[in-house]
Amino acid sequence: GKGPKIKVSPAFIDFGYVLVGSSKSVSIEIQNTGNDPLTINQIDTSGLNPAFSVQFVGTTPLTLQPGTSMTVVVSFNPSTDGLYSGSFTVNSNAINGNITVNLQGFGIPVDVSIPSSVDFGSVQVDQIVSQKITIKNNSVNTIRIVQIDPPTEPFTIQNPPNTPISLAPGDSTSLIVSFQPTQAGTYSSYVGILFDFTDTPSLINLTGTATGGGGVTLGTIQFQKGGNQITNLYFGKVLLGTQGIETITLVNTGSSDIQIVSASATQPYRLVESSFTVPAGGTKDLDIFFEPTANGLISGTLRLEDSAGNTYTLSISGEGTDVTVSSSPGLNVSFSRYTFSSAPSGVIPRTGVSFVISGSFSGSVPVNITMSDPPQDLKVYKYVNGTWKEIYPNNECNGISNVSFSGNTLSFNIQDNSECDLSGDSGKITDPLLIGSAAPVSTGPEQPSEVLPPPETDKGSAGCSIASTGFDGGFLAYTMVIVSLIFRYLRRKLAQQT
Repeated sequence: GKGPKIKVSPAFIDFGYVLVGSSKSVSIEIQNTGNDPLTINQIDTSGLNPAFSVQFVGTTPLTLQPGTSMTVVVSFNPSTDGLYSGSFTVNSNAINGNITVNLQGFGIPVDVSIPSSVDFGSVQVDQIVSQKITIKNNSVNTIRIVQIDPPTEPFTIQNPPNTPISLAPGDSTSLIVSFQPTQAGTYSSYVGILFDFTDTPSLINLTGTATGGGGVTLGTIQFQKGGNQITNLYFGKVLLGTQGIETITLVNTGSSDIQIVSASATQPYRLVESSFTVPAGGTKDLDIFFEPTANGLISGTLRLEDSAGNTYTLSISGEGTDVTVSSSPGLNVSFSRYTFSSAPSGVIPRTGVSFVISGSFSGSVPVNITMSDPPQDLKVYKYVNGTWKEIYPNNECNGISNVSFSGNTLSFNIQDNSECDLSGDSGKITDPLLIGSAAPVSTGPEQPSEVLPPPETDKGSAGCSIASTGFDGGFLAYTMVIVSLIFRYLRRKLAQQT
């Protein structure tokens, strides 16, 4: 019959098996197969399981002319293992009615065999010892190793493989790690393995002791944190342009003082003290500063050298981030940078953040989002049920209140289990936000005042030269230039024929 008709393809999506913590996306097409304009009034995701999300460009209502279509991206991101199902409805003015899209997927746990530590034991100076590290995928889905962070010297990875590395179910890959010390001492480092289903690398701690080299054997200093011996130090996430501070304790297990004549850390880590004494049988607290200038994991090394030429090293790492999230003391807050596939009209996206707040609370909780370099004309949005909703400067979200921006920090309260909380669990709030700035309003390019060169005169004949003019000089002058050029061209052709 005459009128708009809607076709949604596919109308059922089976995501299959997806690893917990990872995501899979499928695109569907909404098409107007009728002969009148089709109006998409709403893509109704109310009640949709939060493991599924629906995104599209623009805001409803949307109009599709006959024969045209739009794309909707549906994603599945299971947080626990098990079967998930859900549906959403495309409401329109189509003569064949509204269309419901059914979804299902199965979250499966990640099972990877990877050693937590490798000890090379005691090795003579200038000797080399190698060990094989095997990483095996015991899951039923393919996983990928997207990054391998190498250890610091004297540990090395022999012939490091290129990433990414795909591991099908049951597959494994191996790394050959070597320990070749050039000085006596106790050494530690780590190999970082980053998989595609997580933002945090798995660390394989490496230890080894070098003996010989003139009969001096080290091992009289231990690195401790909170009363426990450590082989690496992790700062966590630190906002760009600020500094994180971690204090470790140096323990002298020997019976004589140790004079540290050189203490240093690789950038962007630094120390204030470059020389000091660790008393016999005593301790010394040492502050380490982390001042990141880039996003992502940054690895480094703390190196101490004593008056006898012995060295002590500690692997250090931290993550730089352009945005941090905090809440009330006592609540658990985790966050990561988040990339949206689209943005609201008139907004330039700068970054995104996804956060989870959990703990013992009811009602609303405060949220503080601190940015290292807030954009001018700050705009903050949330994607709610297929629609972009502004949070700042104009709050449009039900469940969000008391929005304010001061200095580098955006603050607001968010209500548990409100429309702006993607988690369906009480006492847990999940919320990705887009941070951007207002797009500049274009006034159109200015017309150039281009200057035309004067036409050349015919050599050997009576010529005519018109002074150069610009577009701003008037239409008549410009027309005279064109007429002059055409006249000379015709005169030449006539002369050639005669």
